[in-house]
Amino acid sequence: MPPNQNQFPAPLQPLPPQPPNQQEQGRYDFFMSPEKPKKPGLLGSGGMSGKNLMIIVGAIVVVLMIVAVIVASLFGGKKEPLALLTVAQTQQELIRVAAEGSKATKSTTLQNFAVTTRVTLTSEQQAVLAQLKKQGVSPKTETLALAKNTKTDQALAAALAANTYDTTFASTMQTELDDYHAKLENASAAALTKAERTMLQKQISSAELLIKQLQSR
Repeated sequence: MPPNQNQFPAPLQPLPPQPPNQQEQGRYDFFMSPEKPKKPGLLGSGGMSGKNLMIIVGAIVVVLMIVAVIVASLFGGKKEPLALLTVAQTQQELIRVAAEGSKATKSTTLQNFAVTTRVTLTSEQQAVLAQLKKQGVSPKTETLALAKNTKTDQALAAALAANTYDTTFASTMQTELDDYHAKLENASAAALTKAERTMLQKQISSAELLIKQLQSR
């Protein structure tokens, strides 16, 4: 008699594989595929809009312009004291040569001219030195004497020996006064104040009178 099939249980069928729980899977994602941290940009993690960047660049440009103006105001006037100092040095040389000429010339006209030149330029040099002092420049005697021209002394000494001193002295003073007049013009063009320009214009007129006096001897 065949065995009753109902006496034996049916074999168990394997269960189909279940998908892993999403929560459990997410727990291990960090280890399985770690995400590389993003490097922050040059302008920060949030970046910067084009408008903000333009504002910053514009601000930098404005700051640079302000700095340029300050630097120009501090150093732009350096030529003015230099021009005035050159005038003072030239005056010193003219005073020296005129003083020597007043002793050695034979012509009364040239003697008067030499004395007038020495007195006039001595007074005008004091005004120039006062202006230099206002600008923080107080040249020493050695500095004022830097315009001394030894060739002038040599030429006058040779003229004295050759008995042609008056002619040489007159031509020398003419050249020196023309150069002095040009330096006064340069200093006047570099003047920053009306008072200083007025002073230099008066000295220009004075130099022109000395030149006329010399030429009319």
